[in-house]
Amino acid sequence: DNLKKGEKVKELKIDIKIEPVKKPFLNAYYVSQLVAEKLVRNFPHRSTVHNAMNKVMEAGAKGVKIVPNSLHIYLNDFRFWPVYDFCNRTGLPLLTACGGGPGGGWDGWARPTILKQAFEEFKNLKVIMAHFGGEHPQDAVDMARKYPGFYTDVQVDSWDEPGHWTTKEGIEWIRKAGVDKVLHGTNYPGGDPVKFVDKLKKLP
Repeated sequence: DNLKKGEKVKELKIDIKIEPVKKPFLNAYYVSQLVAEKLVRNFPHRSTVHNAMNKVMEAGAKGVKIVPNSLHIYLNDFRFWPVYDFCNRTGLPLLTACGGGPGGGWDGWARPTILKQAFEEFKNLKVIMAHFGGEHPQDAVDMARKYPGFYTDVQVDSWDEPGHWTTKEGIEWIRKAGVDKVLHGTNYPGGDPVKFVDKLKKLP
């Protein structure tokens, strides 16, 4: 737009280097884009999910993690069924983030009780619901007691800080769910490993 009449455009040399993605089926971004594209076009996506997860498993994966509040998909959405089916068949544990909904807050995409339908269909499913159900700890307790494959976790280094459980409250909730049903979640790198060790040593 700033060129004057009769002025010539200077030649520009642009060097574009295209580097192929190594092992694209191990790249979460490309796999998610591929699945999303198939969903938009109403193409079968189950085989894509299975192929991607098989490749990751062959590479040494020990589990699967999903973040429903980032995907804006409820845990009982059938688009998650290929993931549940895969974990059910292979025995890989599934870790899911908790909370985040259309209206904000924790009650939404990943409330623990939304998983009931999946557990009824996939009997060997093992799920770790992070953050002890968020603002619904009783949901986590109820699910842990009802379903053998339901587990939850806590981040003990945040206990006794403003807005978090006290150590006494945390211990009570763990005992309600069952000490064999609660894992220690580091939330790394969001937490302090030194605090983890200190707090864990002080637990009864």
